[in-house]
Amino acid sequence: MVDKSIAKKMTNGEIWQPGIVVAVSSEKVSVRIIARSACGSCTAKSLCGAGDIAEKIIEVKKPTGSYSVGEQVVVSMSSGLGARATIFGYLFPFILLIVSLITLDAIGVSELITGLVSIGVLVPYFLMLWFLRKRFEKRFVFGIQSLNDQSERLLSCEKG
Repeated sequence: MVDKSIAKKMTNGEIWQPGIVVAVSSEKVSVRIIARSACGSCTAKSLCGAGDIAEKIIEVKKPTGSYSVGEQVVVSMSSGLGARATIFGYLFPFILLIVSLITLDAIGVSELITGLVSIGVLVPYFLMLWFLRKRFEKRFVFGIQSLNDQSERLLSCEKG
């Protein structure tokens, strides 16, 4: 089991997430992480159903070092990239939805058509993101370290 004290620590502008290596090739290492929603640690999560826990596979391109399947590692990403991903994945679509709702309602389009068109506006947006996924893959770069290396780094950060 991965040490929970390392989970989602932030140091020097990086977000760290523990995981387990599931595949290794010369070009990439695939790491399985457990993604938890913000309310994953809430004691009432079983009552409201909002607690979301999902396994995700993160691909780390051209890693330095050698890793083996089953090895416990820490995947890192710049916190600025996490904010940028949130903007593209949530903020821009929300703005598109609200602007289209307000605009269509203001010009007197029926509620049914307004709702359908507003949702339909998101289709080209997400298609655009899908077609630009290679460009995003170049910008959204993950790092990887063995859990032992990362533990030593955490200790040195806490001392210094």
